Amino acid sequence: MFSYNGLWKLLIDKGINKTQFRDMVGITNQSLSRLGKNQNVSLEIIGRICEALNCKVEDIIEYIGDLDSENREEKGVTIKSDRELRMSLKTISLFSGAGGLDLGLINSGYNIVFANDILKPAIENYRHNIGEISDQDITTIDEKKLPDADVVVGGFPCQPFSNAGNRLGTDDDRGNLYLDILRVIKEKILKLLSWRMFVDFFQ
Repeated sequence: MFSYNGLWKLLIDKGINKTQFRDMVGITNQSLSRLGKNQNVSLEIIGRICEALNCKVEDIIEYIGDLDSENREEKGVTIKSDRELRMSLKTISLFSGAGGLDLGLINSGYNIVFANDILKPAIENYRHNIGEISDQDITTIDEKKLPDADVVVGGFPCQPFSNAGNRLGTDDDRGNLYLDILRVIKEKILKLLSWRMFVDFFQ
């Protein structure tokens, strides 16, 4: 589980009250309340907080693990299950195929807001077993028109890089399709965090 105690300590150090904090970050009272209860908020909000306070993600969020009821009360933590937290993570799935990865994500509680593939048998399977999927060529998808998301997943073709494939790498058009995943990540995920914050978060 996570705690935002670091955020409140940082606000005290900077002499910023909660109303000022809400206004400078541009969040709603509901989001402020969720932060106060240690409940999940979107990556966009976390990114805006870090930008406004000129801090790193780890400065405001602390992983506190699973707490027993006594420690929960002591720390004032509102506990949600891991599944409940994952259900709030909106996920874009690219190169979805027949949906094996997506099925696992859904069963784990992730919320698939967009799926895409172009192979007709795979699309038919996906629609039968999971639900809606786009059949648009990924190279023509406008990333700005995709739903907002916290997570982007995708398994681009491996044949150009596989020992069992042609080993043409990026000389094979399929070998460049990973760039379309990066294009979506840049629009939907990295725009929420500055590049410096992104690097710091994953180091």
